[in-house]
Amino acid sequence: MSAESRIVLAGAGAGLVAGLLGAVVSLITVEPSISAAIDYESMRSAAEAAVGTGTVTGGHHHGAVDPSAGGGEEEVVPRAVQATLGVFLSVGLFGLAMGLLIAAVAYGLRKLLPQLSARRAALVAGTLAFVAGFLVPYAKYPSDPPAIGSHGDLVARTAAYYSMVAISVFAMTIAVVVAARLSARWGWFAAIVAVGGGYLVVMLAVAAFLPSVAQIVGAASEIPGPVMDGDDIVLDGYPAAVIGGFRLGSLLVATTIFGVATVLLAAVIGFRARGRGDAVPQVGSNDLVLSP
Repeated sequence: MSAESRIVLAGAGAGLVAGLLGAVVSLITVEPSISAAIDYESMRSAAEAAVGTGTVTGGHHHGAVDPSAGGGEEEVVPRAVQATLGVFLSVGLFGLAMGLLIAAVAYGLRKLLPQLSARRAALVAGTLAFVAGFLVPYAKYPSDPPAIGSHGDLVARTAAYYSMVAISVFAMTIAVVVAARLSARWGWFAAIVAVGGGYLVVMLAVAAFLPSVAQIVGAASEIPGPVMDGDDIVLDGYPAAVIGGFRLGSLLVATTIFGVATVLLAAVIGFRARGRGDAVPQVGSNDLVLSP
């Protein structure tokens, strides 16, 4: 089996395990927020329908709309399946993909920097993938629970997010290549500081140029405000606790997946390398040591 095949299998295994653990974290931290968001979405639809048909009576309601009053969309997949099997399937596949990504980056780093040990290459690769592929784009476009935005602006929001991801990954790739070249003259510390600062400046400029979610949805804020009937509040605005809980949970899930996949891949590489007696690979070796 070739070195490429071994690193792919190791990355896939590490990513799958990380994805399953991430799914457990998602069940604990994200799913409660999704359930609360769906309840609010139903209440908001009912409130807006009541205001539109003039059936609202009384004074200030402040969220007292019955969520069973309708307005929600028919579920193609039952919510119970989405919140259990669906979570393990979607998050598990995401973890698998991220494990393969980290493995590919680690292999590329070993080609670029043959003096870098395979285990360190995996650790560096996981860190770079997390920062460029998730953390920086997430700072501009954090995850939003249901009922924020609409189907009409979904394509625009998705395009803006993946544009941020693509630019971030491309800028990080250039930064790594430049750092490798500068390190021969400046040393690694100075090279990393220089290219890290350059990457940060570029991404701040990109973040300022790309539209915010509020601009995409055409509102002062992407967070829905209260439903009003004249001067009366029929339903309060989107609960801040739901948004905060969802975004924090999403961050914890991603951190779990990238962290576990990176550590597991580095551990597998280190274990296989020790089995061969090659824990410290020779300078000039281009392959990740993964065979026993």
